[in-house]
Amino acid sequence: LASPKGELLQEILNRIDGHPVAWPQLSGVLQVGTLSAGKLVLHDAAGDLAISGNSLEIHSIDGRLLNGTMHLTGNMAMLKGVPRYALEVEVTGASPAALAGLFAEHWGSGQADFSAQLAVSGLTAQDLARSASGTLHWNWSKGSLAAQTALPVSIQSLLHFDSWSGDAAIGDATLSIDHSLLEHGREAIPLSGTISFSRDMDLKSESEANPFSVTGTLEHPRVKSLATVAHIDGLR
Repeated sequence: LASPKGELLQEILNRIDGHPVAWPQLSGVLQVGTLSAGKLVLHDAAGDLAISGNSLEIHSIDGRLLNGTMHLTGNMAMLKGVPRYALEVEVTGASPAALAGLFAEHWGSGQADFSAQLAVSGLTAQDLARSASGTLHWNWSKGSLAAQTALPVSIQSLLHFDSWSGDAAIGDATLSIDHSLLEHGREAIPLSGTISFSRDMDLKSESEANPFSVTGTLEHPRVKSLATVAHIDGLR
């Protein structure tokens, strides 16, 4: 995390980790123009922090993120010079298109809400992503993906959906989705599988009527109908 004038949080970490004697309990409010982790930038950031011993308690950090708002709570402790965080994060009204822009990609529309419980460690965005574990819940409304090939009418809802909501486990730089629901009008399609932090997808519908798979990436998804395969398998 950094401020426009330097490594703000790094200075706090150095003081906590570098001091041989535990600090007395301290607390205060942080207000800064921006905080960043790599290309992810929190604007108009305000935080309520406290130092207790050699750990940092994050009572709250709030700000504007991805054209929406973020609220974060948790704590940080230093272990052999490496910060380890236990965090709860809520992001409301975020733009999937803005998220895609972090990777210089073009995908997604609408708005999305996220809530996550995370355990992460490290100082860089790469370290944080590599170490991340926890759970994620999301609801993506009025969204879309741009399939590269024409889709059967039965699965056109993937192009423009009313909502896509679900829960995933986070680990090994991957979202593992046991169950999610893609809704379009009266249609509700269960989807499960994985999406990597590199945006590679391996998803399958659980619909008996219109089964399909989604591979490729979020920017270049490849959708394949499994209806014929399922029908042939059923005859064996």
